[in-house]
Amino acid sequence: LDYKIGKELAKYMKEDLAQLRQEVMRNFLKEDEVYDPKKHYFKEWIQITLRHLCNLYENPSAPLCREQYKDWFTVNLFGNCFNFLMRHPKMSTDIKRTDAPSTASANRKNRARKPKQRKLTGRKINGIIHHPTYNIELGALEAARSFVNDGDRKLLIESFKMLKTLKDILFVRLWLAGGSICIFSKDDIHSISDHFSKTSHLDFLKFLKAIVRSQIIIENNLKALGFIEQKTPKKDDFNEEDLISKILGNDQDPSRPTTPENKIYSIVDCFETPHKRKISQIKTPRKMTDKKRRTK
Repeated sequence: LDYKIGKELAKYMKEDLAQLRQEVMRNFLKEDEVYDPKKHYFKEWIQITLRHLCNLYENPSAPLCREQYKDWFTVNLFGNCFNFLMRHPKMSTDIKRTDAPSTASANRKNRARKPKQRKLTGRKINGIIHHPTYNIELGALEAARSFVNDGDRKLLIESFKMLKTLKDILFVRLWLAGGSICIFSKDDIHSISDHFSKTSHLDFLKFLKAIVRSQIIIENNLKALGFIEQKTPKKDDFNEEDLISKILGNDQDPSRPTTPENKIYSIVDCFETPHKRKISQIKTPRKMTDKKRRTK
């Protein structure tokens, strides 16, 4: 991550809740500085998230300590953590919430179905990050109120459903006979405490760091797909070499010879792995014993 983001998160590391409240009420803009969404969006997101967390800790009814529905945490706690950041103006993405069916999962289920047949719905996830303009899904969110340990039934079921959905969203085709492959890696688990402490607050800041990391990965994927235009600095005056490169359209050095194009023939995409045919075995008749001969 960028050092500036880590420095901004470290600014809110305080000893007690009163100091944290005092810090989140300060303006993150400098004097006579104009707010720029693309420049100050991370600072605004961090301050809004921590300010809302302070409100939950300071509430006399202690809402984090009481029994709540899962959607309550989705709206009141994780909504500020994820929803605000995933609507970054650079990405132009949005997020679906509360049991949203996955379009990518539905497309995979209906791939072999006829148009007149009833379409199957995708897996329902607590949150799906998507791009409304290009109609693609980029990530998924799944949350639970609590779990006992890593072997808890709720955690295992939600993790399995998450992997199935991510497999449909982040589907990687290999131009090899045998189909496709998708590799996942598991990061550290971050827990959110129901009361303020120095250790729990540090873990929450690490949790925000993990969310920023996911946002940067999604932004890089959009850049690789060409959905985010990467602006290049404009030059008013072109020299002769720049003018030749601009005319050729490939930004190559005119003094160097061009490399011949390497023709690569890709193998046809294979969705299903062919099964090995079983060799039929001819059964040899067993020898009849003396007992069977007598009965016969």
